[in-house]
Amino acid sequence: MKETYLNRTVIVGFQSARPMKRIIQVEIGFFLLIIAVFFAWVSSVLSQDNSIDEEVESFQAFFLERFYSVSLEEFNQGPYSLPQSASKESTFHFLEQLPPYMHALFPARSDWNRNYNGITLKNCMSQHPPANRFPYVLDDQIISVENAILACLKLQGRSSVKVGSSLLSALVAVFREQSRGSPIQIDWVNEKLKYMYQEGYRIFWGRRGQYNYSCASCHVSNAGNTMGNEVISAALGHTSAFPVYSQARLFQTGNGWITLHEQYQRCFSRTGAVAPPFGDQRLLALEIYQTLNDLSIPLNAPQSRL
Repeated sequence: MKETYLNRTVIVGFQSARPMKRIIQVEIGFFLLIIAVFFAWVSSVLSQDNSIDEEVESFQAFFLERFYSVSLEEFNQGPYSLPQSASKESTFHFLEQLPPYMHALFPARSDWNRNYNGITLKNCMSQHPPANRFPYVLDDQIISVENAILACLKLQGRSSVKVGSSLLSALVAVFREQSRGSPIQIDWVNEKLKYMYQEGYRIFWGRRGQYNYSCASCHVSNAGNTMGNEVISAALGHTSAFPVYSQARLFQTGNGWITLHEQYQRCFSRTGAVAPPFGDQRLLALEIYQTLNDLSIPLNAPQSRL
């Protein structure tokens, strides 16, 4: 019995060794698979980062080659950055000495320092990065300048101020002018911003509307050409100038400010497409896409438009 028992034990031992070996092999294989997936993910992330970096570099290089007399830093004056606007450039610079938007900016500057409920916009907005680093991510949410100011206004008990209003546009202008001359620098490796960059890329290059136009149809392919009496601005540097102030718009509507998102809405309408409403994520995606392409361009807001 003892021998039989031992023999059986030995036999059983040899029989169970093979499954154990297979289990160990499976565990090792699974471990190697995890390592492979991890390095593939890291490679994918790095590749995506490199891809965005390369896309921005190529985007800027296209305009620097096409408009070779304009430096990267000079692409912050809208259409007046381009040599095709030379006839209007002197008028633009003259207006910038005493901008027509100053009468709207002075009360907004006072409002910036006024105390409501023990809170000033100056103190509240000091909790955020400077304007040249917007949009950015806080608590997993993308924060735009408009959203940050609206949140501060709410703390002041002034929730009645809405997106698109002349007051909010003027307050955005006050905040952005504080960083005038500072190069645009946003955290383009943030996952949320990268996702929105890709969404913005799709919208910017995608054709839409009755006329089957994209943003790129005008501001890349036809940059520097004229539409009516106006020179079409280059896409490079777009975000550095807004909000802009138009006297023609002031006479038409009583509000001379044009925000970046409103300009996007106008471009959608010009293609024959339905423009996204204020607050739509497509507008924010376009802003993020263009802001990333404007990296290192000095902020130059607000500006006048003739």
